[in-house]
Amino acid sequence: MKTWAISGLLLLSVLGCDRAKAPAYGPTEAGLVLGYENPSLPENQRINERVQLRVDSTAQVEGGLDVRMTLSTLRGQVPQRLFFRRGGLAVWDGKAILQTVLPEGFPQVQRWEGKDTFSRVLGRSTAEASIPLSPGSDRTGYWVETQDKVNPGVRARTCFVPEVGVVETRVWQDGQWVTIQRLSSRMFADAPRQQ
Repeated sequence: MKTWAISGLLLLSVLGCDRAKAPAYGPTEAGLVLGYENPSLPENQRINERVQLRVDSTAQVEGGLDVRMTLSTLRGQVPQRLFFRRGGLAVWDGKAILQTVLPEGFPQVQRWEGKDTFSRVLGRSTAEASIPLSPGSDRTGYWVETQDKVNPGVRARTCFVPEVGVVETRVWQDGQWVTIQRLSSRMFADAPRQQ
C-alpha cells in the first residue's frame, strides 16, 4: 500500500504541462506546499504517515517548464525534478527524460503506456468540497487508472485537478477501491529555496 501512495505522489509531482498550451495538472507554483494523508489508516498512524510535497522552484526552459520539488515524511526527504510540456509530464535530470508519466496532449490522449504500466483516462470528475483548493480554483479534473503490466490485478486510480495535480488516490484491494491518499492541506512556504 505504501508503494502505491508513493507512486501516487510521484504521479502528482510529475503531472503538469506547459502553461501556455494547456492547464497544468500538477503543482508548479514555487513555495506551494501540499499535504497528504491516508484516510484508511487509524488516526494516530495517519498523522505519522503524512506526506508533504513542496515546490522548490520553477523555470521556463526551451519547450516546457522545469519544476523542482521535495517530498517529505517523518523518515526523510526525496528531491524530484519534473518537466511539463503540452499537457505531458516527465521525470528528468535537467538534460534527458528519465521517465514519461503523462503523455503530451493529456487529457485528450486517453490511453498511454509507460515502462511498467498501462494508463487510461476514466473521465472527468469534481473534487469534493472538503479538498482544500484555493478560492476560485477549478475543481473539475480527471480520474486516471494505472495498471501494472506484470501483475494486472495491481491497479490505482488517481484524480488530478488543474494547478494542484493529485487530490485523491485509490487502490484496488480485496475486491474494492480503497482511498490511500487524499489532499488534506494546501499552503505556501515563506519563500522558495534558492537553487
